[in-house]
Amino acid sequence: MGAVLARFKKKQTTVEVLEGLDKEIQSLEQFKRHNEELQRRYVGGLLIYSIVLYIAAAVMFYFLFFPEGWEERVLRSLPLLMFPLLIWTVKKLLHWYFVRRITKKESQLEDLREKKKGILEDVMEHETYKTAKEILERFGPSKEEVKYFLSICNQCLSVCPFYRVASAANAGATSPAQHPSPGGGPYESGDSSPGHPCAPTTPREPCARHTVYRCVIWTLGVHCNINPACHVCGYTEECRPPGPPLARPILPRERTVFDRVVDYLVGEGPSSRFALICQQCHSHNGMALQEEFEFITFRCAYCYTLNPARKVRPTAPKL
Repeated sequence: MGAVLARFKKKQTTVEVLEGLDKEIQSLEQFKRHNEELQRRYVGGLLIYSIVLYIAAAVMFYFLFFPEGWEERVLRSLPLLMFPLLIWTVKKLLHWYFVRRITKKESQLEDLREKKKGILEDVMEHETYKTAKEILERFGPSKEEVKYFLSICNQCLSVCPFYRVASAANAGATSPAQHPSPGGGPYESGDSSPGHPCAPTTPREPCARHTVYRCVIWTLGVHCNINPACHVCGYTEECRPPGPPLARPILPRERTVFDRVVDYLVGEGPSSRFALICQQCHSHNGMALQEEFEFITFRCAYCYTLNPARKVRPTAPKL
């Protein structure tokens, strides 16, 4: 009977599903904010009242109940010495309780956001333009969020070394053609030898704008997945074009205790390495060991410029 009723039951539309998801997401976000506020209020009140009570008890004990013998002093001082430990334990218990509640709801919130993101992606692929536009305007991010995400993506594009080189090459591609060389032919620059290949006049743009804007749509209902390394290192893996790999790996900044012990024993950690910086676009191409830094030749993974070695490795004399 239930299967028969379910067959005649009206299927929910995409708008109704998104409305239900929005209500659940808003309720979970409100629950999270409420618990965070309760945590701050309870922990702050506990610390303030316990400090006031501890000072008042210490003053009363010193002026009213302070004994003359050392044994009685130690025995009566034990509650005052144990009181901070008790307060610290209660504070840790409160923190654990609220973090447990927030974490449990946070997992549900992430699942709902992922479900909403999948529905919106399906809408962009299968619905008509008018329907998709109405749904995205209603259930998509606000204009402030879109501007925020676009500003972050544009910052990632502006700090990308290959993107800077590509923009500079595109900007200067027309200016040399307007000034003919003394020989009468078009102006040509660069060495065409195999060791120094000419840079292409129109290099490929590694991070397309439409891809960046689609990244904004993908972040609907979820946090922005922009890699913070673009602000720290100056590039991201998405900005790096297909081409030569890095000459040497870039070691992560976050090193575990085991990694630090191994680096100290072996001597191959970040402190004992030098960065390989391209002479053309000043991009980071990895970190080389001290003994090989002067003798390594590498091709930049961003502008493809060949960086010759600073010194020639000495060869052993023939026997």
